[in-house]
Amino acid sequence: MYKKIINCCLILIFFSSCINNKVDENDIDNFILKYEFEDFSFFKDYRIIIRQKNFSETIYMISDSETNIDSVLYFVYVDNFSNKISQIKVGNDKNSKLFQALTDIKIKEIINKYKIYNFPYLSVNNDNSVSINPFFVDMNPYLLRLKTKSDEENIKKNYSVFKHYKNNWYIKD
Repeated sequence: MYKKIINCCLILIFFSSCINNKVDENDIDNFILKYEFEDFSFFKDYRIIIRQKNFSETIYMISDSETNIDSVLYFVYVDNFSNKISQIKVGNDKNSKLFQALTDIKIKEIINKYKIYNFPYLSVNNDNSVSINPFFVDMNPYLLRLKTKSDEENIKKNYSVFKHYKNNWYIKD
């Protein structure tokens, strides 16, 4: 009996490890339909990432959207039971202009507004173009929504793994 259970568990582990991070096209289309015209300008210049999420706590990282993904301004811990920020820790990017401009009040404002969407990854640049991952925690952007046509050149330089999907949306290749 135990041997059958162990074999079943091993088979499940094997198959679950074979699943890659592919998203159904309908899910992508539904997401785009819902957020095609969403105004993310409140998050302009910020990158917010859900670093870790479990039953009791969610850890958000706030960064400057124009810096390396490893440059973190703040780690924000949210208690999922009370839905309140339990702790704010300073990250490793203390030289950023955004770091000096962010107060605890502004951080709380950003996180509270972000929790409405609660995407695992959202970054809005100076032009209000959006890079986003609505599907996977602790992953890089999966979709890009360009604000202007001139941003296409930026994709070719910085996001070579993205291809045109539809309208002003690009998808990770």
